[in-house]
Amino acid sequence: MKKERIWISLLVVLVLPLFGAGANKLSRGDFNDRCFVFSEDSVTDNVVENDSTLNDKYQAYLNALQVYTSVLQNIQMYYVDNLPVDTLTDYTINCMLGNLDPYTTYYTNDDKEEIDFMRTGEYGGVGATLMARPDSSTMIVSVIKGMPADRAGLKPGDIIQSIDGKDCLSLPLPQVSESLRGKPDTDIVVAALRNGKKKVFRFKRESVVVPPVSYYGIVPSTDIGYISINTFNDKTFEQTKNALVSLEKTKHLKSLILDLRSNGGGLVSEAVKLANLFLPKGKSIAQLQGRDNIVLQTYETTDSPLFPKLPIVILINENSASSSEILAGALQDYDRAVIVGRKSFGKGVVQSVLQLPNGGVLKFTTSRYHTPSGRCVQKDDLGGRLNSSTKDSLSVFYTANHRLVTGGGGISPDIEVKVDTVLPIVYFLPSNIGVVDYVTEYVRKHTDVPNPFTFKLSNADYDELIKKLEEVDYSYNRMNINALDVIEKNAKTDGTYDQAKGAFEALRKALKPNLRNELMKNRNEVSKLVEQMILRRYLYDEGAQAHSLKTDTDVQAAINILGDRTKYQSILSKPQQTFDK
Repeated sequence: MKKERIWISLLVVLVLPLFGAGANKLSRGDFNDRCFVFSEDSVTDNVVENDSTLNDKYQAYLNALQVYTSVLQNIQMYYVDNLPVDTLTDYTINCMLGNLDPYTTYYTNDDKEEIDFMRTGEYGGVGATLMARPDSSTMIVSVIKGMPADRAGLKPGDIIQSIDGKDCLSLPLPQVSESLRGKPDTDIVVAALRNGKKKVFRFKRESVVVPPVSYYGIVPSTDIGYISINTFNDKTFEQTKNALVSLEKTKHLKSLILDLRSNGGGLVSEAVKLANLFLPKGKSIAQLQGRDNIVLQTYETTDSPLFPKLPIVILINENSASSSEILAGALQDYDRAVIVGRKSFGKGVVQSVLQLPNGGVLKFTTSRYHTPSGRCVQKDDLGGRLNSSTKDSLSVFYTANHRLVTGGGGISPDIEVKVDTVLPIVYFLPSNIGVVDYVTEYVRKHTDVPNPFTFKLSNADYDELIKKLEEVDYSYNRMNINALDVIEKNAKTDGTYDQAKGAFEALRKALKPNLRNELMKNRNEVSKLVEQMILRRYLYDEGAQAHSLKTDTDVQAAINILGDRTKYQSILSKPQQTFDK
């Protein structure tokens, strides 16, 4: 009984501080120095025996811990199989957190690499993306501009032969990837095959950081600037500001498209500083609210704006989240930008990170973001079984000009742009080895760097692509064939297949695709994707994005709005009042 009480006491010492006043002092989004350290010598029976002094809330915690301890002890002593206590505990914690929300997570000491990445947002590596080939070798498919692999001379299409003398030709891709990673500033030697010839590259690993601004420039034949931001890290504000200043110096910048599509967020402080480029000093950008809607923090602009009058369109889509939504929501609430695209993801919660005993870490949701108008950025449901709905107390909100904006999570665009569904024949192209090899061969044959705004595959080039895809028997997820497979399986199960066998065979024959015909029918979409893959080899992501501007439906919608200042102003203006006669 004494040992059981000590075990319960240890758990109480661990848990109780989480629910006291100190819990609100946890740092948001990064690690703090808090760690609960204890030993059996420091714990007495008084924690349990004097529980009458605890209030009802703490008594409930204590009762739960006693039940859990009893279950754990009996499973450990009498269950039919021998199960380690740490395995049972980890599983129990993960089951509990799994019923809360997708962002609350427990990391054990074995997850050191993930914990380190969470601490810094960086990892030691070379800055290359890999792909497994059919012969089990591993090939580089892209390199990050300016990162170690790029500077050392490694190129897409190179097949990794060895890393630090260790043969990699038959090694699974995850192990090759792991071998490339390591502590920053450590030496690495990579031997690669290029066109069948061995090349050796000696360089150092570095902290890999993806540049937040992937492309900026003036949209051809316009006076509209375009900046694409793919993340919010500690360099986002600086790079975006520099891009704006650079565009302004061209004397052509009269308005701006800020592309936040598929930007999953990051540092809120960077989003606030970006908003301050366009909004006056002292404006609230976001409010952080904890349990019971208690305001924990208000983010405000602190400086005079550099571009107070510049007309802006912000592009968002269903994958724009977190800091992207905070920036878009703030500029929408102040009628400072027109939002174009599709409703954003609705990720407006903040996680605090707590150091636990034995090296473990708990990342858990502690607050929600609200825009200046009061909208909660987080979608109504956090996705767990145990948490309550977070519906806005009001279904509608109003901007500074009294325009109506809806709540319920996410940012709804002022102008919605519907996009066509990506066809399977196009969707699976980037991961097909035939296409990757075609791109590698094209770049090898064509040494001149193409103009991203005018580059186009010729008829002969496209015919070569078709031949390459026929050669590798390019297959993709054909929904009609998949549906037929399901019906055929069900028919065999219920005994009706034999009588319908002829019909099944005839339908399967009729549905069998002609790859060449399909590729010709969808030439525009296929060519556009392959052209961007080729340009990425020459000009990195900047080349692919520059090429996409002329056919991007969201960008074209933004250009139409910014090209018509009357329309732009009318979208942001106060609605006209109507009165009954």
